[in-house]
Amino acid sequence: MTFHNYTFNVNFKDGTETTVLCYEKFSSPEILHPLIFCQGATCYVDELTPEFAQDILSRTSVTHLVVYNYRGLNTGRTNVPKINQYSTKLLADDLNQIVHFCEMNIWKRFTKISFAGYSFGGVIMQEYLRHFGDKRIRSMVYVLSLCFRCCRLDYRKLIDYAFRYQRYVKNEDKKHENFTYENYEEHTKYWNKKQIKKKLLVYQSLSMIFDRIFDRHSCVFTQQDLNIPILMITAKGDEIFNYDKNKDCLSNHYPPKLFKHVHLTGSQHNIFWKDPIFISNYFVDFYKQFD
Repeated sequence: MTFHNYTFNVNFKDGTETTVLCYEKFSSPEILHPLIFCQGATCYVDELTPEFAQDILSRTSVTHLVVYNYRGLNTGRTNVPKINQYSTKLLADDLNQIVHFCEMNIWKRFTKISFAGYSFGGVIMQEYLRHFGDKRIRSMVYVLSLCFRCCRLDYRKLIDYAFRYQRYVKNEDKKHENFTYENYEEHTKYWNKKQIKKKLLVYQSLSMIFDRIFDRHSCVFTQQDLNIPILMITAKGDEIFNYDKNKDCLSNHYPPKLFKHVHLTGSQHNIFWKDPIFISNYFVDFYKQFD
């Protein structure tokens, strides 16, 4: 099966824009099945593994695979005055505007959309559900992610992360400042390196992650009756999202007939990048069951 990919820009209401990547089958059937994939916090838009996209489009009913890119990652502009004002609600609003743009310009009509979120992308996917409801949602897949209410870290580990992050920021800022003043003409070239863009996302996402770790009173899965098929892929060796069946909202509260959980042994958080086809196989089985 043949498909092509292209990018387009979406302008947000506050003047910021982001670049969105779309993989599309050349001959889309009359019944559309778009999948919007929310990347992890430090993932650039073109870093969705092509093998994963090819496998999803060739072996499932998915007709469009749209990769959601965070504001500021491709331009350096966020229109957010302070890091701690960069909120999950803001990113959910951005995702909602991308959905509307796609409805107007790509599939050109309302249609049910499957969502998938890798790592922090799962948090944004859930925040969209909380603020905009399930009217557009066909299904959801958590990839090495959890319901954000269930993202729990050991307190000492959390403090250790905070201090390590603080030292990292200080060192990276100093290197960036020295490079900029000593090599002013190279500043633009330096900024365009993905490493610098990734650092921007680490800045922006950390306060949100900490906020969700300390603030777990709100959970859409325990507060609303939802009928969306959900697949959750977790890993026993995941060093970021630690699955605990006794504390997991989906495992304990979501209707079993609509919920499928795969817990990988011998895998860590980066398994999605190391073996994308291994992960896409679970998407294929899930869509076959619930399409």
